[in-house]
Amino acid sequence: MALIRNRRRPELSFQERLNRFAEQARGAAQQLPPGADRDHLIQRALENEVAANLDRWLLSPGLRPPK
Repeated sequence: MALIRNRRRPELSFQERLNRFAEQARGAAQQLPPGADRDHLIQRALENEVAANLDRWLLSPGLRPPK
């Protein structure tokens, strides 16, 4: 039996999804008391923001090879 691929495109871009998750994680972290769970959410938010910035940098027109 062959697997069926989901051919739908995501509604949001990769950067938007990363930034949205970071915002949600920071909001959830504000609701928690100081501790390991809060620190973990803040760390995940930071990682997603860095990934969004790296993706934006890699897709920038300044990095295109010469023609």
